[in-house]
Amino acid sequence: MAKIDVSKIEGYDEMSAEDKVKALEALEYEDNAAELERLKNANSKLSSESAEWKRKHNALLSEDEKKKQEGAEKV
Repeated sequence: MAKIDVSKIEGYDEMSAEDKVKALEALEYEDNAAELERLKNANSKLSSESAEWKRKHNALLSEDEKKKQEGAEKV
């Protein structure tokens, strides 16, 4: 979770505890949930496409090429 930048609240250091709570409750911050969800969806889509291309590639390989690739992946 992101930390709150209290330097943006004028006079925060001199406030009492109750005033700090009120100031923090009134603080507006940028909500990045929509952007985060969009990036997660894009990452998921790219992972799926990558796996699909790998399956297609492996289907086209000859038996000897598959053995070489499996050996290289183990290392």
